[in-house]
Amino acid sequence: MASEGVTIRLQKDMAQLQQEMAQLQADLDAKMDARFKDFHEEFKVDMQSQLYSLLEQFLGQPQATSATSSGPNKGKGILGEPPLAFPLRSLSFSRHSQI
Repeated sequence: MASEGVTIRLQKDMAQLQQEMAQLQADLDAKMDARFKDFHEEFKVDMQSQLYSLLEQFLGQPQATSATSSGPNKGKGILGEPPLAFPLRSLSFSRHSQI
């Protein structure tokens, strides 16, 4: 009978430890999710910045086009914003490369 009391006490302690572990796991998951979201946003902004920088390097400085100076259907980009226009650098092709 004395061993049953010890066993029941150990089971209660084990159940309490399992609850504490579950709570710690939930807290850890929430913190990891928050940090992942922060990392994701920083990474996205950094990649956009680097991509824009590369586009500037290879295509030149972007020039915003005016929606008022263009025709009725021209100059409308995504969500009605005027698109950025990158001036093309002169490229020379030989006739053989076009065949």
